[in-house]
Order: sequence, then structure tokens, then C-alpha cells
Amino acid sequence: MKSTTSGSFLPLLLLSSSLSLFRPTAPCYTYKDQADSTHATHQEPDPCLNVQCPPGAKCVPKVSSGSLFPGSGPRAECRCPTRCPSYGDDAGSRPVCGSDGRDYTNLCQLRRAACHLKTDIRIKYRGTCDPCAMQPCMEGGVCQLDTRRQAVCRCSTICNLEFKPVCASDGRTYANQCIMEVEGCKAKKTLRIIYKGECSS
Repeated sequence: MKSTTSGSFLPLLLLSSSLSLFRPTAPCYTYKDQADSTHATHQEPDPCLNVQCPPGAKCVPKVSSGSLFPGSGPRAECRCPTRCPSYGDDAGSRPVCGSDGRDYTNLCQLRRAACHLKTDIRIKYRGTCDPCAMQPCMEGGVCQLDTRRQAVCRCSTICNLEFKPVCASDGRTYANQCIMEVEGCKAKKTLRIIYKGECSS
């Protein structure tokens, strides 16, 4: 009787070979071999795959003597940003407030500081830490932040009731200096004390 054992294994062998093509592989780092005049492309496992860099640092493959990964030793290293590119009017170019309470020109500068100080500095706010610091208000006005953390000058609503009359530059008498300044703020004009006491008629 003729044996069919070898024939039955052939489909299984082909199936096994085809399945091996779909096995997941580790991420690869593609680079050109500078020593090869044909510029053949080689693939190596990404050296930064399992590297944990400190805050603000970035993992980069090490290149030495014109070739990638020469000899033994670490194949990647963590580097701090040496300079911050200009993003124009992009969101990355706008100031940010760090979790350390300091203002940074942009996100790159924050990461650069975190890397050099070896401290985890995160974004606390988009924009400056104290927007009111750059928003002067007229006398009687108070700087407050709106729901978007935008600095807005509003007229104060708190004044004591102490009667210390002053004669203002608009020729009117006010109960005290605070009330004079608030009224000037509401009218959007600056009032000055001409003299203390009621204005003469």
C-alpha cells in the first residue's frame, strides 16, 4: 500500500510558512549605511524603544565615527534641548506658566529648563502665571481674570463709608477718595483731587 504521509504534511508546512509572515515584529529603526556605496537600507530595533528619559529630555540614537551603533555600549542617549525653534504664531510659541510658578516664553523653554534642572515641570496654565501683571488699570479699577484667564479691568465696588470729602478735578465733591476713583472708573476718565474738603460753590 502506498504511503501518503509526506503528502499530508506538505499543506501544513505551507500553511505554517504563510502564518509566520504575519507574526508581530519589534519596531525597527531604519537608516542608511554610510559605509555602503550603494546606500542600502538596513533595519535595527529602535534603540529608544525602552529608554526612559528625564523630564524635558529627548531620546536620540547615538551616531559615532560615521556609522550607527558602532561597537558595544549604549545605543541611545537622552539629550536636553539646546535651542528652541521659532514656531511663528503657532500655539507652541505662546507663553506658558509652569508648575514651578515661573513664566516661560514657550513650551520648549519650559522643557529645556526642566531638563537642565532635572525637575518635573509641567504646564499649569496656558499663558502667563499672572496675566494681571501686564494689565494696568486706571484708578478705581481692579484687574480680574475672566473664565478664559484673560485679564480684564473692572471698576471696584468696595469703598468704606468714611466721610472725608474731596473736591475732584471735575468740580464735584465726593464723600472720599475711593468713591471719587470708582466714579471716575465708571465714567472712564481719570479724576484727581484738587483739594481736600467740599468744593466751593
